[in-house]
Parts: sequence; C-alpha cells; structure tokens
Amino acid sequence: MSLHPRITLLLLAALLPAILHAQIRFPYSSQSEVGCLPCPDTVKVLFIKKVFDTGRLLPEWKPVLHRDSLTAFEGRVVPASEVNSSCHISPLDFSGYHYTHDLSFDAVPDAAYRHLLAQRIYEQPGKAPDTILQTALHCEWESGIAAGNESNPLAPAMRTGNSAGFLTAGHTRRQRLWNMPTIGDWLHLEGLWIWDRGHPPARTEIHPIRFMGIVRNLPDLIPATPGGPDSVFATRTDIFASGDGGALMNNRPSQPAFVHPVRMSAHNYNFTIRPRLPQPNPDATLRWRWEVQPGDNFPGQALLSPSLDSLGRQQLQFQLPWQNAPEDAVFARTLHSWWDTPMGKSPDLRIHTYEVKLTGIDILMRKEGLSRSEWRFFSDVGGQWLFLNEFLEGDDILKDDKASTYARKWPVDQTLRVHVPDGIAFRIFAGGWEADGMDKCFGEILDMDAPCTKQTRKALRKHLLPATPLGASGCLDDILGVAHTFPTPQALGEGGEARINSTGHPEDYDYCPGKSGIQNDCFTLKYTTRRINTR
Repeated sequence: MSLHPRITLLLLAALLPAILHAQIRFPYSSQSEVGCLPCPDTVKVLFIKKVFDTGRLLPEWKPVLHRDSLTAFEGRVVPASEVNSSCHISPLDFSGYHYTHDLSFDAVPDAAYRHLLAQRIYEQPGKAPDTILQTALHCEWESGIAAGNESNPLAPAMRTGNSAGFLTAGHTRRQRLWNMPTIGDWLHLEGLWIWDRGHPPARTEIHPIRFMGIVRNLPDLIPATPGGPDSVFATRTDIFASGDGGALMNNRPSQPAFVHPVRMSAHNYNFTIRPRLPQPNPDATLRWRWEVQPGDNFPGQALLSPSLDSLGRQQLQFQLPWQNAPEDAVFARTLHSWWDTPMGKSPDLRIHTYEVKLTGIDILMRKEGLSRSEWRFFSDVGGQWLFLNEFLEGDDILKDDKASTYARKWPVDQTLRVHVPDGIAFRIFAGGWEADGMDKCFGEILDMDAPCTKQTRKALRKHLLPATPLGASGCLDDILGVAHTFPTPQALGEGGEARINSTGHPEDYDYCPGKSGIQNDCFTLKYTTRRINTR
C-alpha cells in the first residue's frame, strides 16, 4: 500500500525537525570536565566551617575549542523564562574574574547555529542521568560600569558615572547605553565559545563577545536627509567591536601574564543586515546612513554593499576589515537603513509613536538589616538603556544620594520615545542589585587557569569569604528580580499610568543568615505611556 503524495509530504514536514536535530552533533556537558579536577578548600572562623569545591572556578570558563578560536552566532534575544528576564546587567558575578558586572542575555539560535547549544547532563541520586538540550545560548560581555570598590583600579571613572571601558567604552554620565540589546532584537555575534563550569551542569556560551551587530526590533524615526524636513522610519543596526572583552581577555597595557590578548586583526567581521520593515513596493530601494557613536576610534571604514537573498529581497552585506587597524581599536557605529518611499514604509503599515516616562521606583523589600542599602538600578525601554544611578545628585553615583540610603523611594523622571509597528511588543524594564560583600573585591584579578595549590586556594578564599556568613560585608550581592512588561500598541491604546512589581525565581545559593533569595515584590517600577501619533 502506498501513501497519497500529499500525506507523504505532510509526514516529511512533521519529521524534518527531528531528522535535522538527529544530524546535529551537540556537545555534552561532560566534555567540560575533561582535564579538570576538584579543588576542595575548608574555611574556618571560630566554630563555623564551610567547605568549597573551588575546582569549579579553575577554570570557570573553559574554551570548547581553544583560547584563540573565534565563533560566530546569529539568533534572536529572548526572555530566560516567563518570570526572569535575560538581557540584563548580571547581579551575580565572581569578583576574582571581573572588574565589573557582565551584560548577560539569552538568544535562540537561527537554524545554522543550533550546533552551538549543549546537551546538559543532570545527575539524579538513585536515578539515571537526565540529559536536556539547551534552548538558548547565553552570551556575556563585561559592562565597564557600576563597580566602585576602593581596591578596583578602574573605580574612579565609574564612580563619576563614566565608563571604564569594555562594552560601554566611551560612555559618559547620563548618556544612553546605545549598544545593549533587548528582547526581540536579532543579532550577529562573534566571540569565544566556552563551557560555563560555574553553573553545573556546564552550559555553552559566547563569552566574551568581541563583535556584536544588533538589528533592532523597533524602527527609528530619522530625517531622510541630515537636517532635512522629511522623516522616514528606518531599521536601526547598532554595531560594536572591541578586543576589550573582560578582565581576563583584553588588549590593555601592563596586564598580568595570565590575561589573554585578543587578536582582533586576525579576522574580518561580516554579516547580513535584513530590513525589519517590509519593502513597500517592488520599486522601492534601500538607502542608508552611518552615525558614529561615543568611543569609536576605528581608523578605517566599514564596507557596505546591497544584495538580494534567495527570494529576491533586498539586504545589505556588512564587512569590517581589521588587518591594518590596531588591536585595541574600537568600532562603535549605528547604521540606519530605510526605503526611498514616503515615510520609508508601506502606507498599509501603521507605526505608533509613544512617550514612555519612568517616574520612579518604590522599594518594597529592603535587603539589609540595619545598614544602608547600596542600590544599582538599570532600565530599558525598547532597547534604550539607562544606568539610573547616573541621574542621582552628587559626584559619586555609587555612594551619594539614593545610591546608599535607607529611603524606599527612588525618583527617576526619565522620558523615552519609541516607534512601534502594529502587533509588535517592546520591553519596559528595570532591574539591578543591592551591593554587598562580593562587591568589595571587584578588580582584584586572579588567574582562572592556576593550579590547585595552597597559594591559589588562599587567593580564591579572599574573594569567597565576603560571599559567605564568614565574611563581615553582607555576603553575595543581593538580587532584586526584574520588573518588566511587553506591551503592544493594541494593549496600550492611548496610554496611561502603570506599575510593575519585580518577579523572579527564589534563589537558594546565598547562605547568609536572614537571606531569603526572594525576588518577587522586591520593588515596583512606576511609569506612564502616552501615544503621540500614528503614521
């Protein structure tokens, strides 16, 4: 008996994802343990004793290939779960390997990049191990802001609200953080493909990133000609490239021998930029314009050429030749591309312009007992990021005014404008942390590949002590959860006032007395939205 051809095609279509999945050779988390040994250490203070396996930190990040390898990735930024938001400045990072906290986000890979995901093997007492494939790839780049401890050599710039380099190179106080992605953005990354052994079972990541091209989910409204009267909606692509990846991989002068240099000139960086707004008619042609961002010192020009995809749709090919540029150069530029039609869009596509005003943050749950809380808050509205400490009064944004306070109300008063096509959701977000013991040791950099010796354990202990009940500084930095929502124009209507409470899974890895790990209802973000027009 033979099947009807239509039924055969339907069966093949249903089975195709499973067939493709079976053909991909995903790495297994057990591979991350090859050559790595436990390194137990016992810490005693009076009658209190705690045992750590510091082997998880030696190394915490292990290359899947080798330290000089470069791996490309493409995909779309997604939430980590229904209650957690990826795409934030991480509240928890190990101070021994950082000057500052990392920008962290998850992205679901395009089909051609699914092989970068790992099969994570979960050991279960008395049961067979459970193997689960990652659904997204975690990506990180050290932020270069928000760490101000006295022993940190990069602290003076950060305490004044300026950047110490890395991802935010060139940033000055109260500027928007222009090159951080948000939920819904598509991106092309290039960086080091690693095992993160610090979150067992190990997962794969791109960490650190050295090249990032972000095609924004929301369009910008720009003049069709510089200073001209006519405006167009344009696809915004933010492109940032730098070898300043983090404390352990960078091209800074006078670094310890264990800091690995980044050979930016060993590679040309290229990817395809596809317009976010559909082509209005068959005769429409793409136009584009560059904007140089703060921190850019790249001596050359990027190459940009139009092309067609397999379906005949217009797109742009980007290439950044680095062979003759310095290893420590920074490429920081925004590309706007639009259709040469009225408003740069189809007449049938409605785009709604909203003003989103962040009015304040109310603290519902203090994370301190008797001492002042040391807050670090960030916000994001449709890809427009702000470090809210920078808008406080005072010279030291990490200690003055509401940054170190008993107060429970944090005035914000920041207004941002977004342009949202019909049916598209955008993120309104706030999150951060309350700085405690771990925050006191950032910038005291250690060798991640050091052998398990008495000297190594002693150096690690200096960083781990403040993060335990044995330290006197308040243990780990306190997580607050995230307050976020994803409205559409249909949900917002003309706008109005709104409040969002923080959410997040309860965490149980902070062992300090009185720590609950609660993230739900730690704080409230207050904001208003107002529709300006629809075009």
